[in-house]
Amino acid sequence: MDWLLPWRYAVNRRLRASLGTGIVIVTMLTGACGNFEGEDPRSEFAATGAPSPTVTPIAAPAQWRSVKGPNFSISVPPSFRETTSRASNETDMYFFDAPRSTKTDTDVVRIAVMRDEKPASDALQQSYLLEDMQSVKNKSQVRRSEIEWPGAETAFLVQWFQPVAGSDGVRRDNWQLMAQVNPELILNVIAVAPEGTLEEHNLDEIFATFKVLP
Repeated sequence: MDWLLPWRYAVNRRLRASLGTGIVIVTMLTGACGNFEGEDPRSEFAATGAPSPTVTPIAAPAQWRSVKGPNFSISVPPSFRETTSRASNETDMYFFDAPRSTKTDTDVVRIAVMRDEKPASDALQQSYLLEDMQSVKNKSQVRRSEIEWPGAETAFLVQWFQPVAGSDGVRRDNWQLMAQVNPELILNVIAVAPEGTLEEHNLDEIFATFKVLP
């Protein structure tokens, strides 16, 4: 399913490492002439957008069920289906699907939590690459914001609309949170829904119940 491509792009270590190296080289080359001593070259990756809608961690409604995984917890309505799958990096992926969600890309309504262990690049660089990929590939406006998330050293939220492959102009809402727990772990939270329905399906609230655990 093409909704998973952004995350697969982010955790494909060979691709990520090569692209990350390339961007660092470009940054160094373009900054070599004008940089003054002491300037942080990572400022090239800085997230300058503001999230829309905004996302703030919340306490889950009492009737929702809490699900715990390695280093995280998240709460979902009782009607949401929960499944797990093994990722190519040998970690478990957790999926939570709305009752009306189907397996077709045009109307999937889903929250997913995925681990990136021993990442080759940090959340700042990964979020930059994701923003760049979506801006170029889908020609869509992408919002990338640095936000505070309890338990994370740094966190970046990327929000964009993505055309559904093979459809007649159908687009999806996509949110992806990259929470850098420590240098050895990034937790990714992804929400996808048909355009304009993400809040209708409470995905924004589920997203906001995500917690980083020790």
